[in-house]
Amino acid sequence: MNVPVKKGMLLRHQGHFFFVEDLVEHHSGKQRPTVRVTLRHALDGRHIERTVDELLPIDEVPCTYRTMQYLYAKGPARVFMDSQTFEEVELNPAASYPPSPTPIDSCGLSAMIPNIPGVCTYNGAVFLADTQ
Repeated sequence: MNVPVKKGMLLRHQGHFFFVEDLVEHHSGKQRPTVRVTLRHALDGRHIERTVDELLPIDEVPCTYRTMQYLYAKGPARVFMDSQTFEEVELNPAASYPPSPTPIDSCGLSAMIPNIPGVCTYNGAVFLADTQ
């Protein structure tokens, strides 16, 4: 069956951002197959389950995976550098949701950065970065 969603995809549904966690195809007798999709909310991590028909039309949010390196602290914010382009991104834990209980100090991280200016994830938290 041709399914328009894939695991790991970031999509917008009812005005919120969700990651596709799992896809399960159900066959029941002579009825047409139903594809159940498990979604994880990008901000609070809660899980919801929908069918592909309930998600239509699919609004995919283009995103990229970048490896970033922690550089230094700048007040409450932390500055990271993209390992490929050497572009610096400032992440403010105060603007993260859920709030980060510990300081962000890491030698390297993989961040999924949607092509939405100023949005980044780190250890399950979504950060808003000033892109000035």
